[in-house]
Amino acid sequence: MMLENKIKYLEREINIKEVLAKYEKDSNFLIAKTSDNLSIQSLEAVDKKYGILEGDILYLKNGGGGGRQSISFIISKRVKAIISETDIADNLRHDIELSRIPIIRSNELGEIHIFGPYAILDRKTFNLVFKKKEIEITNKIQAETEIKIKRMLEEYRRRRWSTI
Repeated sequence: MMLENKIKYLEREINIKEVLAKYEKDSNFLIAKTSDNLSIQSLEAVDKKYGILEGDILYLKNGGGGGRQSISFIISKRVKAIISETDIADNLRHDIELSRIPIIRSNELGEIHIFGPYAILDRKTFNLVFKKKEIEITNKIQAETEIKIKRMLEEYRRRRWSTI
């Protein structure tokens, strides 16, 4: 019985590899690596089995379960983008976006095909949404920086005038 299970598993893996090979050759599609959630355990399991490399797109079936350790892991891997079926907590989202990694909701990308540990995306749709999110992140970071500078100037002026 165990041998039969192993054979079925290997057949499934071969089928997944064949499907991926077909999509990798087609310039209309992108391949993302999937993780069940944002937990460090789930991310490390994907990394160990399939490798999370710089420039990879990470597809989360659930945006929950993560913490600072998960975010540090993602940032250190320098992924290109995160696609999530559900929301990611605001504080974690903020930290990810400060590292200029766009977070895209899966419903923004249209049809996505999941094949085992991989997700197949339409390249044109992804690139359009990705560029839009990059601009949003840049604007958000600039606005936050301006607010910080204004606060620093106000504090400087307040201290300077209080000593006169």
